[in-house]
Amino acid sequence: MGIYIRFENGKQSEVSTLAEHPGEGWVEAPKNFSWDVQYRLDEKGNLKVMKAAEIAAEAMQKIRPRKKEEVKSQATQFRNQFKGIGQTKSEEYRFKADAARRIVELSKGKKPLPANNPDVEFLSFEAEAREMEVLELAKQIFQKNNESQLKLGIISAFEVKSLKLVDQATSEEKLQKELDALILETEKKLGIH
Repeated sequence: MGIYIRFENGKQSEVSTLAEHPGEGWVEAPKNFSWDVQYRLDEKGNLKVMKAAEIAAEAMQKIRPRKKEEVKSQATQFRNQFKGIGQTKSEEYRFKADAARRIVELSKGKKPLPANNPDVEFLSFEAEAREMEVLELAKQIFQKNNESQLKLGIISAFEVKSLKLVDQATSEEKLQKELDALILETEKKLGIH
């Protein structure tokens, strides 16, 4: 019985003990073969032992796409907390924020708000339901919108930093610790925990 190593793209993909040579893509293991070592083929087809750095780099190449998806998913979870999930709800918030911004700008002229202004009319129903003045409601919406924009900026920074960490990572364990720390830092900035 001989030990044979199968290679894909020059990298060890399988090792088997077989009675005879299994065919193309397989190489007989060296006499000093070790089950604890990874092998590769060099440019000339010679069998070489993979160095720890090569193994780690290959492992990170396989891990990176999954980690990037995890980062994007986390950023999406953060965003959904601050911008409204549904398209209709999101558009409603945008309309309110735009109306509130224009009303706040209009109020800087120190004149009373015109009742026939479309923005004033748009927010007047909600202001009436909340038993407050239109300008007071507009200022609240304007402030909340500014806070949301700031938080969305924090989330964008989280995503950029995290993706950069993933691209530069050399070990999965170290990467996970750095990502966990960045998530905690972002949650703290967002006031989540």
